Amino acid sequence: GCTAIDSWEVDISVSLLDETSCQYSLNDTNNTIGLNMNGSDGYDEGLDVVDPPNLSCIRFYFEHEDWGQWSGDYFTSDYQSSGFHSTYSDKVSWNATVENQSGSRSRVSVSFDPRFSFNAFYEVLVDGYSYSFLNEVGFVFLMEVDQKSSIEINVWNACEQTIY
Repeated sequence: GCTAIDSWEVDISVSLLDETSCQYSLNDTNNTIGLNMNGSDGYDEGLDVVDPPNLSCIRFYFEHEDWGQWSGDYFTSDYQSSGFHSTYSDKVSWNATVENQSGSRSRVSVSFDPRFSFNAFYEVLVDGYSYSFLNEVGFVFLMEVDQKSSIEINVWNACEQTIY
């Protein structure tokens, strides 16, 4: 069987795979999506964390101008309320941006790493191109110099396997 779960977290990492002249980090690793009992679809103190401007060759962030936070519009984590969704049947969506700041054309790896084991179906759209997969995987796409890509992350059927 499969038990729907109402709180979960998935860490997302992006990495440049090709050599660049960029002297800074080729990875942006501290990014999280999740459902949380204390979360809302707006800004949540302590859950939704600002992504500070950083010297990095690649940057991943959730843009939320609508949250009106004095500390900025870019966030490194974005939690939503688990009260509104039965994630088993409802799709939960996040919009993010990946920015190639390396000055070079490069392949970019995106990986999803759940903080605890659960089953889920993911569909990720990169500039409208769809990648679909089950559970813990990732994908690679090509970014041009200074390219900004919009990423839509959809997750549904999140559940824990029940062993009888």
